[in-house]
Amino acid sequence: MPRPPKSNEYAQFVRWIATPSFERNPKTQDELAKSILKVDPSTLSDWKLDPQFWEDVKDEFKINWGKERIPDVMKGLYRKAVQEGDANAVKLFLQYFDEWVERQDEQ
Repeated sequence: MPRPPKSNEYAQFVRWIATPSFERNPKTQDELAKSILKVDPSTLSDWKLDPQFWEDVKDEFKINWGKERIPDVMKGLYRKAVQEGDANAVKLFLQYFDEWVERQDEQ
């Protein structure tokens, strides 16, 4: 299958798919195709058949959607570590901020 063009519509669709479904606007792929992107809905389905599309979605999710939420997640992790004394939360917090590495016992 030929690669989809890296058009503005393609990029918008990648961003939309990379957004968790509860945050998507419009809510359906069909609505997105018709009202926002002005493309035939089958075009989006075709793009989804290309493995590169899913690599692009993964990159978008990690780079844009995920990175923006790191501060909120870290705040929640900190709260859980401090308020609940959750050992896993403490460990993750130290690994992230202090580059702490758990020692492995040598036998």
